[in-house]
Amino acid sequence: MKKNTAFIYISIFFVVLTIVFVVVGRNFSKTSIEVGDLDSNVMRKSPRPHSEPSSTRKNRATERSSHGKVKLNEDFNPALYRTVDYKHGENISGDDQSRAYIGIPSTSQRVMLTPNQLGEYPLQPADMKETLAVRLVFKDIAPGTPVAVSILDGGSFPSNETSSRLLEIQKWGGVSFKYTTSANPGHHRLRVQPRGHPIKILDFYAGVNAAAL
Repeated sequence: MKKNTAFIYISIFFVVLTIVFVVVGRNFSKTSIEVGDLDSNVMRKSPRPHSEPSSTRKNRATERSSHGKVKLNEDFNPALYRTVDYKHGENISGDDQSRAYIGIPSTSQRVMLTPNQLGEYPLQPADMKETLAVRLVFKDIAPGTPVAVSILDGGSFPSNETSSRLLEIQKWGGVSFKYTTSANPGHHRLRVQPRGHPIKILDFYAGVNAAAL
């Protein structure tokens, strides 16, 4: 009798255990399915990495292309020029607000230079025998005022065989010209003087590979 009772208890225990495993298994499967559906919904709703409107990508590409190669006869656009101060991050004593815009084809650089208190613009690299586009803008100098531009250290003006030129302030407030460095490495300075106003000095360092300077 005791053996039969023990057998019955053991059978009941295994039946209960089986029922528990079945119930738990079903709940686990249901939970897994719900979590899987949730993950799928999140993946569908989440934006793709690096996705952006095609118009934005187009604008960025246009911006990069607009800052591409420098052409000597390109239309002037001051927004394309990167500012280079004589002393980075500092106010320059005696700055008269004159600015030099330089286009350098060998380095694909368009720079706007600010002078120091001595009228010297920051040194810029260039290749030997390279022609540069130079545009100087002066504040409060009347149109028609003569401006003498002289070569101090070699090089030439492509449109003039002499070492100096006499220009006039244009209606937009400055002068523009082309300048070609010599075949010799080193400094190439230009002296610029509007009549009745302080002298300005441009300095280009010509080397074998200006882009590496």
